[in-house]
Amino acid sequence: WDFLMYMSILKGFDKKSARIRIQELLEFVSLKEVAKKKIKTYSGGMKQRLGIAQALINNPKILILDEPTAGLDPKERVRFRNVIENIGKESIVVLSTHIISDIEHIADNVLFMKDGKLIFNSPR
Repeated sequence: WDFLMYMSILKGFDKKSARIRIQELLEFVSLKEVAKKKIKTYSGGMKQRLGIAQALINNPKILILDEPTAGLDPKERVRFRNVIENIGKESIVVLSTHIISDIEHIADNVLFMKDGKLIFNSPR
C-alpha cells in the first residue's frame, strides 16, 4: 500500500485520487488482502503483480514487459498471464519472453526477433 501510494504521489496524484486508484489496482492484481503486508514477505508472483500495479497507476496506453513470468511457478504464471490478458483489453502490451506458452493464447500479434532483426510476424 505504502509503495503504491509513494509511486502515485511521484506520478502527480493527490492523496484522495491515489487511494481510489490504488484500491482499483490492488483488486485488479489480486493483492487487496495482502496490501498492508511488507513487500519482502511477498512471493515472486505477488511481487510481479505489484510491479504491474505500479506500471498501471497512470493508465498507460502502452505497457512494455520484459520476461514478466521469469522465475514464477506454473500457477503464478497462469494467474499473471490472465492479468496481462485483461490489461491488453484496454492498452497495448508489448511483451518480451522466451516462454511461448505464456503468450500463445493471449497475443493478437506475435513477432520473432533474432540478433535484433525481425524474422517473423504473425497477426492472429
